[in-house]
Amino acid sequence: TYSFSSKELKSYYGEEMDEGFFELTGVEYPNIMDVEEGIMTLVDGRTFSEVEITNGDNVVVVAQEFAQLNKLSVGSTFKFSEVIYEPDVDEEGKIVGVSDGAPTITVIERELKVIGIVKQMNPDQTTNKEWQTGMKENVIYCSNKLITNIEDTYIGLMADYGELPGSQDTYIEPIFVLKDNSMLNDFKVEVSELLPEHYM
Repeated sequence: TYSFSSKELKSYYGEEMDEGFFELTGVEYPNIMDVEEGIMTLVDGRTFSEVEITNGDNVVVVAQEFAQLNKLSVGSTFKFSEVIYEPDVDEEGKIVGVSDGAPTITVIERELKVIGIVKQMNPDQTTNKEWQTGMKENVIYCSNKLITNIEDTYIGLMADYGELPGSQDTYIEPIFVLKDNSMLNDFKVEVSELLPEHYM
């Protein structure tokens, strides 16, 4: 996922509506696992094509609540922008953060096109945490490649200022899909060999 905030977009949390915080949720599977597993259902448009996933096209599938609140439909476009501030650098040349009032380097702006709209199925059953329900009501699915492209733009801008300690806004959650249940035990064996010691 890639986190960003926006003054142009509004977020939906139950009956409460705020300007706010959003996450781009990257996927590698064109049909979107949440849809395949019945967590979300497609109510309009379509999911991704293989080409869009591979190329990292600026296309997204969004939650129905988010779409309605921001007056979006299939074929609509919206922009999100991220202000990049001049960072603080330590004596070793490593970026350590950004101070209040730091000068702006640039504003990254990207236009995204809505190709599909999804709705959460039985939210009371799929999650018992209010914040998790809120994230599904504001979910914006995109390709993993698009998130990589956004990160690469940021890293390129920071390269002239110092060494990045590593992104704090991008999180990776690998999900594997097996074609047959009979493959499960072999899969467990292979994955176990790749896990670090004491992994729980």
